[in-house]
Amino acid sequence: MAAGFQAFNTGGTYQIDGVYKSFVLTRRVDIATTQAAGGNSSVGSQVGLAIAANELVALRCGSPCAPVGTLAGQLYVRTTAAVGTIITCYFFAPITNSDATAGLQVFSESGELVFCATKKPLSFRDFVNGEGTFTYESSRVFAALMITQRYRVFDEVIPPGTTGGIWFHIVQAQRGMIKNAAGGITVSYETDYQNASQSSAGAPGTPSQACQSPLGSYHALIDVTNY
Repeated sequence: MAAGFQAFNTGGTYQIDGVYKSFVLTRRVDIATTQAAGGNSSVGSQVGLAIAANELVALRCGSPCAPVGTLAGQLYVRTTAAVGTIITCYFFAPITNSDATAGLQVFSESGELVFCATKKPLSFRDFVNGEGTFTYESSRVFAALMITQRYRVFDEVIPPGTTGGIWFHIVQAQRGMIKNAAGGITVSYETDYQNASQSSAGAPGTPSQACQSPLGSYHALIDVTNY
């Protein structure tokens, strides 16, 4: 950057750059799940809420939860807990305007607002790979933004053993989910669908092979203290 405004923290990382728009909090939504996850043997509940094409969402919940997809402008978030579970969603998008009358503002050379001190920024604390409990300052509050999700589908037909003459068909789906931890976030691998059927009249269908996503659970941890 030949000219313009830049700010760094003590570790030498960019905090503000006059070229790039900051992502800022556009809204916080505390929403209760409204329906069972779906399917005869799905585990937990889910909710859909509107999301814009340029928004990122970080989640907090007292039970394991995860985004499971978008459809027609709706983001669907699932938890392993029952209907009525509260999930907190923090939405971030590039800054576009501000009605602030005081504080630092930074504009690009083209005149676009790229930073405003009155807006709550997308503040990354860490990037964590895999499952585990990741803790930092106990006085801070964190949410998790999913970058990649570990997902596995297991589908197996078990032929009759030496007793009973019964065929078993087992289907299970698991995904990486997050939940609150004191001063951090816990990432875990949870079952959100499972079903087992049995038949004495022959093989109950042809199973698919077990398959797993090529990438594991990878999350950005966002500091949302007082957001």
